[in-house]
Amino acid sequence: MANTPTVSSSRRIINNIKVILGVLGLFGILFVVGNLLGVFTNPAPIPVYPGGRSAELTIKGNQFIDSLFEGNKREASTIKVFLSKDSPEQVVKFYTDQFSQQGFKISPTTINDPAISGATVLSFSKKNGGYVLISSTGADGLVKDHSPGDAYIIILEGNFN
Repeated sequence: MANTPTVSSSRRIINNIKVILGVLGLFGILFVVGNLLGVFTNPAPIPVYPGGRSAELTIKGNQFIDSLFEGNKREASTIKVFLSKDSPEQVVKFYTDQFSQQGFKISPTTINDPAISGATVLSFSKKNGGYVLISSTGADGLVKDHSPGDAYIIILEGNFN
């Protein structure tokens, strides 16, 4: 008789199961609502430009990027920098195709800064964030190891809405 569960211990087990299921249900609801609001999801990962070589910003390039955030935390954003022998037009077409296939809204953007005079600047946005693409051949000291004729590609990830 000592090994047989009593009615009160059975009720306790059932109540514990109900509490556990309730907590799991609450987390499930929070996860679904969070995803609908774009809280837990990031935009799509930044595609690497085919044949592009990873590059780094110079001090001047980092100062330029910092100026774009106007007091927002840059640390929370991803910055990718590439160099390519392809033209900026080819680069822009690649990223326009990639991001439009993923449902991003594409908009020309203006950044009034002589550091990127003549550059193509586009924003790709969704409700949960997006990207800004800057591409040109004249790096003006923004990108390390930039050679004449190379297109540079700077992609910033973040919530720019």
